[in-house]
Amino acid sequence: MVGISHNRGVPAHTKIDHAEGVIRDLIYRGEAGDQLPRESDIATLAGVSRVTVREGLTRLWLEGVIVRRWGVGTFIADTAKGVPEESAFRSIYSAIHGITSLPREIMRAGHEVAIIGFQIDREEAPEWVRAAMRNDDPMWRVRRCLTIDGRPGVVMFDYLRDGGDDGMIQPTALADVDVDLMSFLRRYGLRIVKHESALSAVTGDDAVTGLLELPTQTSLLRARQQAISDSGATVGCGEFFYNDEVFQTVLVRTIND
Repeated sequence: MVGISHNRGVPAHTKIDHAEGVIRDLIYRGEAGDQLPRESDIATLAGVSRVTVREGLTRLWLEGVIVRRWGVGTFIADTAKGVPEESAFRSIYSAIHGITSLPREIMRAGHEVAIIGFQIDREEAPEWVRAAMRNDDPMWRVRRCLTIDGRPGVVMFDYLRDGGDDGMIQPTALADVDVDLMSFLRRYGLRIVKHESALSAVTGDDAVTGLLELPTQTSLLRARQQAISDSGATVGCGEFFYNDEVFQTVLVRTIND
């Protein structure tokens, strides 16, 4: 466990900022896999309440520098240090309603949702998936196209661990629009606690634009997503392509007085 030490160099613009700075100091002094002190100990160290410490920990958890294991404790993540200088700045938006099923969200808004173009392959995953899941073995690639009121809106590629010819995961159930990835993985003892998505604009290939019924070389919004379990491990990856004539992503930030 990381030892407790005072941090006097963090400017306390707010109590949460100060608590976050104290926790970061503990992280910088520790090593990947070390357990952080209890919330009550950090609160005493920072001179703030446990609620404030919890807010600071949540920020760092969303950032990916700590791992929370419910009922066990909080640990320093492998990615907490050594970020390459050329890495892009990450502006993190947290969905206030948590992780939900995308088809269910769309249906709740009064739209009809269906899946077309369902296909399963066992193949070598893209490099970014292999790196995120720390697995070079062949994986399942599950392709689905989500239609909204009969119009193709989102092409989704999910990458899941295979496990060999007698592999544990059998992804055929994902052909059902009522089966979301989070509840599907829970069947196999994998509890998803966080999704991380990186958004970028790309030119869609023929397979993707064909499913979306768009001209070739159309620019699309792409999201690369990681499904992270309560152990801190990435247990699934997804690559989603959006037809903005049918489905739009809106990011909202509010101002707290």
